[in-house]
Amino acid sequence: FVLQSHYSHEGNFSWENLSAARNRLRKWYEVACLRHQTYESLDDDQRKSDEQSGHVSLLAASGAVREALANDLNTPEALRLIDEAFDRVLARPLAAVYHRGLEELLVAIDQLLGLDLCESTPDITDEAKQLILQRQRAREARDWPTADRLRTELATQHIAVRDTPQGPVWWWAEK
Repeated sequence: FVLQSHYSHEGNFSWENLSAARNRLRKWYEVACLRHQTYESLDDDQRKSDEQSGHVSLLAASGAVREALANDLNTPEALRLIDEAFDRVLARPLAAVYHRGLEELLVAIDQLLGLDLCESTPDITDEAKQLILQRQRAREARDWPTADRLRTELATQHIAVRDTPQGPVWWWAEK
């Protein structure tokens, strides 16, 4: 919340602004969880960085964030740049996300802003991954009661699931 305003300007507290900051951070945690769901080889990452400018821009985002902070600690601009980069990540199919670029951006954000996005979003257990796979199979078989039961079981472990055309995407739900 504090980072939304430049340090030389008075912040504007409102419950709406506080809620918006919370939603932003929640989205950032969701994006941080994606790093556990992108499984490419180094060759795939290299090809993606060479062929797709969207992935190169993901790598450039950490540099742009650094520049914004170096420019009189312009945190509102840094947050805007991070939001743009994460929006590009969320707009792509999971298989098209540049894994190394995402990891590097998350590490840079943690180092620059101290948010601990990586540490706060560990990978889920193998058992939870199996539940997600079983749920996906139940959905494909149109066994909605089983799919709902598995979603509920995942929710008890604080794991949320979103269904995409490319398959399920998970993140840590609020505790």
